[in-house]
Amino acid sequence: MSHKSQWNAHAKCPNSIFSPGIQVAEARFKFNYQAHALAMKSNPNHLAVLLWLVLITAVYLPSAFAAPGDVNVGFNPNVNGEVLSVAVQPDGKIIVGGTFTTVGGLTRNRLARLNADGSLDFGFNPNVSSTVNCTAIQPDGKILVGGNYTSIGGTTRRNIARLHSDGTLDIAFNPNADSIVNSIAVQQDSKIVIAGWFNNVGGVTRNECARLNADGTVDPAFNPDANQAIFACVTQADGKTLIGGQFSTLGGISRNGMGRYNTDGTVDSTFNRTTTGYVDCIAVQPDGKIIIGVGINGYVFRLNANGSADSSFLGNANGSVSSAVIQSDGKIVIGGQFTIVGGVARNRIARLNANGTLDTSFNPNANSNSRCIAIQPDGKILVGGVFTSVGGVVNNYLVRIDNDAVSQSLTATSASRIEWLRSGSSPETLQVDFATSINAGVSWSSLGSATRISGGWELTGLSLPTSGLIRAQGYISGGYHGGSEGLLETVGAFPSAPEIEIEQPISTNLLNGGNRSLGVAPVGGSISSTFGSSGKLSHKSWSVGCIEGSRPCLPTGKRVAKCWPAHET
Repeated sequence: MSHKSQWNAHAKCPNSIFSPGIQVAEARFKFNYQAHALAMKSNPNHLAVLLWLVLITAVYLPSAFAAPGDVNVGFNPNVNGEVLSVAVQPDGKIIVGGTFTTVGGLTRNRLARLNADGSLDFGFNPNVSSTVNCTAIQPDGKILVGGNYTSIGGTTRRNIARLHSDGTLDIAFNPNADSIVNSIAVQQDSKIVIAGWFNNVGGVTRNECARLNADGTVDPAFNPDANQAIFACVTQADGKTLIGGQFSTLGGISRNGMGRYNTDGTVDSTFNRTTTGYVDCIAVQPDGKIIIGVGINGYVFRLNANGSADSSFLGNANGSVSSAVIQSDGKIVIGGQFTIVGGVARNRIARLNANGTLDTSFNPNANSNSRCIAIQPDGKILVGGVFTSVGGVVNNYLVRIDNDAVSQSLTATSASRIEWLRSGSSPETLQVDFATSINAGVSWSSLGSATRISGGWELTGLSLPTSGLIRAQGYISGGYHGGSEGLLETVGAFPSAPEIEIEQPISTNLLNGGNRSLGVAPVGGSISSTFGSSGKLSHKSWSVGCIEGSRPCLPTGKRVAKCWPAHET
């Protein structure tokens, strides 16, 4: 008896449910089949009534034989100076900022862009005159740059600027801060909160914190007025802004090292946390609890949403914690100057379990201080600092660390609801927006801001079109002080995925082994393949990946299905 695998492609295919730039070998679509009728099918009649949209789960698998905490040896940009900022674009490229002047032996003054494999993006060369502390990716692809500099590309820009996606200066945007910018946070309404050491922005008095309109002008309604430096600035999903630093008052109100602003810039009277030592970084959990890293005394702490201490959190370190990022599984990756965490040796990079105890399975071991951390969509961890080796492997100032697997699903459960579920080592998102397109991604219409649910985000009360694409975009916090923001994007198609049907007679088998291509078929067509015959293949062994020449997948496009057989007993 032979084994027949039939693949039928109908309607439109969601080739980009995972972030672009991730190779199919690392990001596979997994389809769970029933034991006998092994199929993922959609009934057009049911779709017309219920508009059930396909649920596709993208699973990112770590490199072969790599364990979480191991250095990703294929990634080595070879930076010649301190890295302070790392932010990941939706296409997988990486914006890197700091004090360096070369990357991979080529001149790149303080700001560079890397391809997903760590090689230099030759077309991106802004040429910043001095230190870059923070960067943020806007949904339109433009890049905000904060730091301590006086020009970009030979044009005067003081400490805050915006670049076009190709690295050229956005001439129309010129806020003109009179001193250092440490942190940037982009709001869902496109306004931009900046924080640092400054006292004046655009000729207007703004002590250490300001909010900019989308065009770079100062928002007159927002004037927090801190009395000393702010290092960390993070916008919550509800629009409120958390700040941390060396200050003792905000708007004339006592707030030692930590505070929260309402959306109008007034101090949130319901949040009052006094810290011993300055707050060096902030990260927000999905449940609203807040991770803070503290300088001088060197510890990592968790607050409840109202600022009170969470006594159930057991984290501690023996040196300053300058960066903290949260995974979707609740684990927390931290970086700084510490050498011990929870009483165990951990040199400058560590991971905590959700309760703050040390994750003993994760130990990158940097030979000097780490400054900034960001998590890629595939879960891999980017770390910048002043180190020259990690895990005994030479990596100058920037390294990528392997991590556990990631999974996510983007689904419309009806014509009125979309959900985006994410788990594993994927980066936690601060804010999420959904959009839809009916012209294959040429243009998008915003559906609105999502609300948190268990395991992800949802948006309800919609009236979706009969077919098209749906997109989720989420801000990812990271960098030095948590002051940089990347942008995660996931796209899926509706109302249905290509049909994939595997017919498996009881007496047939496909031997355990490598990839087997099931062929290429145009949308609306089908293809059949026959395989060998001895033993048994479990339905759980099948995965189907999508390789597409253009993005998003057009109705006339083609898809490639592959089988990754696995041993079953």
